[in-house]
Amino acid sequence: MTTEVKPAVNPMTRRIPKSVDLPPYTGVFGLLAIIVVFFSVSAPGFLTSGNMSSLLADSAVIAILAIGMTPSIISGGIDLSVASNAVLCAVVTVWTATNYGTAPAIIVSLVTGCLVGAVNGVLIAKYKLNAFVVTLAGLQAWRGLARLFVDDETNTLESSAFSDFTSWSIGPVNAPIILTLILAAIATWMLRRTYFGRNVYAIGGNEKAASIAGINVVRSKFLVYVFSGLCAGIAALVAIGFNADSASPTLLNGAELTVAAAVLLGGTSLAGGAGTIIGSVIAAVFFSVLTKGLNLNGITASYWQLIITGILLVAAVVIDRLRTRS
Repeated sequence: MTTEVKPAVNPMTRRIPKSVDLPPYTGVFGLLAIIVVFFSVSAPGFLTSGNMSSLLADSAVIAILAIGMTPSIISGGIDLSVASNAVLCAVVTVWTATNYGTAPAIIVSLVTGCLVGAVNGVLIAKYKLNAFVVTLAGLQAWRGLARLFVDDETNTLESSAFSDFTSWSIGPVNAPIILTLILAAIATWMLRRTYFGRNVYAIGGNEKAASIAGINVVRSKFLVYVFSGLCAGIAALVAIGFNADSASPTLLNGAELTVAAAVLLGGTSLAGGAGTIIGSVIAAVFFSVLTKGLNLNGITASYWQLIITGILLVAAVVIDRLRTRS
């Protein structure tokens, strides 16, 4: 009878832990921590409760748009028209509020955003047009429609309903922050705990396999863009409040780049099938902190902020390629 001899275990290697799968937004969270520390030292007024509350509120519009764009990228597409959609919603909302009151205007903003998202969804999901091309065209078309609607003028409300909302707070927490957190929680639950969310991940991972598995790809992708439109309508309401109850066709000009950078920097894979809402929100806060910190350090020129955003967008794509390389 032979006795099995087990190989000796080195006591030094026994304690080495297995590799830990870090969340995809770990990188941007680390960058956020680094620049917070840096700006706290370089700008003494940076790390104050008032400034922190202000910059978090300022990040709300980009964060809400990023929440809307995240599922579209997870599904293997993209929505470059979110900011232009929000601008169209904003000018229509101000006009409606002027003529019919605030409550109908809020409804009109949400409905307009969803209708624009539905148009994108039909073209992309049903007619299988390229999402990049469709939403890039929408980036121009929806903003052009907004300019046509107001004849290139800025319209301002006589009431302060929207600015009152954005300035309202519970202690140091402003209403836009609360709204963003609620929307982020709902979107996270939708992606992680519902069949729709699981279908979105499956479609982004392998659309053909998802279709073979019985997933209604057309309906799921359509709803992704409707959700993006809904977020654009919500962001428009916050943007009006930040803009002193007014809406201009130049509102959120160039914000598409920042929104896309936030989603990708937050860990959502450009190839589809992976991503989180929390990562997109953290990255939106990162850009707000970056802008505020640069301003406090005397770097107010917008071109520096655009250059940094562009560099970070490219870096996010490179990191995504390295992370997903087989």
